[in-house]
Amino acid sequence: NRVVAVASCRAITTMLRSEVAATLLLLIVVLLAAEVCGLDSAESRPRIIRAPRMSIPRYPFPLGQGHPGQENCTEHWFTQTTDHFGWATPPLGKDTFQQRYFVCDLYWRGGGGARGGTRNPDAEGAAANNESGSLRAGSGASAPSPSPPPPPIFFYAGNEADVTLYVNATGLMWESAPEFGALLVFVEHRYFGKTLPFGADTPKYMDYLSSEQALADYATIIPSIKQHFKADDSAVITFGGSYGGMLSAWFRLKYPGTVDGAIAASAPIWSFLGEEPACDQNGFAKIVTRDASAAGGASDDCSNNIHTLWPLLFADMKTEGGRAQISEAFRLCRPARDEADVLALIAWLQDAYDYMAMGDFPYPSSYILNGHGTLPAFPVEVACGKVGRPGGYPHRAQLFAAMGEAVNVFYNSSGERPCNDQFHGVNNDTSQDALFWDYLWCTEMVQPFVRNGVDDMFFPQPFNLSASTAHCQQQWGVTPRPSWITVQYGGKRLQAASNIFFTNGELDPWRSGGVVEDVSDSVQAYVIARGAHHLDLMFSNPDDPQSVKTAREQQRSHIRKWIAERASAVPVSEQWRSARSGATKLRVQP
Repeated sequence: NRVVAVASCRAITTMLRSEVAATLLLLIVVLLAAEVCGLDSAESRPRIIRAPRMSIPRYPFPLGQGHPGQENCTEHWFTQTTDHFGWATPPLGKDTFQQRYFVCDLYWRGGGGARGGTRNPDAEGAAANNESGSLRAGSGASAPSPSPPPPPIFFYAGNEADVTLYVNATGLMWESAPEFGALLVFVEHRYFGKTLPFGADTPKYMDYLSSEQALADYATIIPSIKQHFKADDSAVITFGGSYGGMLSAWFRLKYPGTVDGAIAASAPIWSFLGEEPACDQNGFAKIVTRDASAAGGASDDCSNNIHTLWPLLFADMKTEGGRAQISEAFRLCRPARDEADVLALIAWLQDAYDYMAMGDFPYPSSYILNGHGTLPAFPVEVACGKVGRPGGYPHRAQLFAAMGEAVNVFYNSSGERPCNDQFHGVNNDTSQDALFWDYLWCTEMVQPFVRNGVDDMFFPQPFNLSASTAHCQQQWGVTPRPSWITVQYGGKRLQAASNIFFTNGELDPWRSGGVVEDVSDSVQAYVIARGAHHLDLMFSNPDDPQSVKTAREQQRSHIRKWIAERASAVPVSEQWRSARSGATKLRVQP
């Protein structure tokens, strides 16, 4: 849904020649300060540190286009445990906090609840949740019923953003709900949107932000919802895209008694250190480059010309005349004053291709632009059409101008901006969401992306764990655990997992860290030809390729199977009674 910035401000001191190291070191300080403070000024420099945040904020389409969404749901608040894994009282005596979630019963065919959500599942279910901690495994019947299985609960595992984004964007859930009579539930990730455990003081108390705590939140809230809607026997199918896709898969891995199956779209769960075999740290940049070449539907002249661009910029940024040429060719709103201004421009240029690759959808879309404008269909191809002159450009100023026009497909889709400002973008994440994602990265979400300038169209930008650690210690007082995600969730050892279906877009750079081949009969994968970042979760579009239609058909097929498995399973209590009645009684010898 954002999930965030490009290649490596922490590694930037090693990516260029030694003579500019001092300047770059100073730039790091400015960049990091801008990143963590959310500055929206000339001092706010684009981040060069990581691949773009996986989720994009706000609404992916203008409301009122005929899609169901937030207006068809009701907002609720659940009294959630602050620390699921500790016994000490959290700061400020905050043992609990209010977690926001949405319930959408437009298509629900179950027996409980009230159409329109006039009753509060939190108020009615919290007591049961806090007493015995368990619900009946079945309705008490002595044999499986031949009737159709109970309608399922479709549960969206919220990402690092306001949950209303996913309520309004996840077309796969909305379009699948009528067939299954499903109840839709969207839960907001702790520390994001309006779910702030410590209110205005939340940034002071970050210890309780982790994927593990988020999954425990989700596992805790489901019994309350099931009780309210009389859905004890309903299968729970989780959905998620990007970081949410990772959470969806991990939810099934960690809580198989709560989750019956997981749809995990564009979920780069194999993008961490400690994987065996190791993750391809350059994979993201290689796919961006592929998208900008003939293999991705553009032209090799595009990627070749872009690759030629960087050393020219690095050379020209050292002189006043060179910076003047750069400023004029790129039509900068303010002339580049120093090398730092040109380095900010370089990061800005890279950002554009990274985000266009993520949003390389087969139809015009405002998703990646955060609703502020519309990208054309296959925007990387369109941009490459502006910088893909066969054989290159005879003068560097022509190449600079062509690259400026190319990235304006992203930054100036309306054509209304008279000049280019490398210190401002179009993806206006809230500064707090971006700040909190930085904390997640600094603790456990360490994704070591690099660019090498050989296998990609960029220039060497190695991953620098030491510089990253220094930033994390200074900003948060924490030291990253680079391999923790692999230890916690098993990395590539998914042999014991079941009922997970992974999808990845061929054009999506995050595919490099995703599961793209079947692991077993019940953990399967599908790569969507000509698909971008979790295209399959979007609402259907007439321009969808057959590949995404096939992906959705397969997803629904897996959901049917998972629901049937849940319905046919004999409750544990039944199995125990059956085994006990057939067992030979033991006689205790004196």
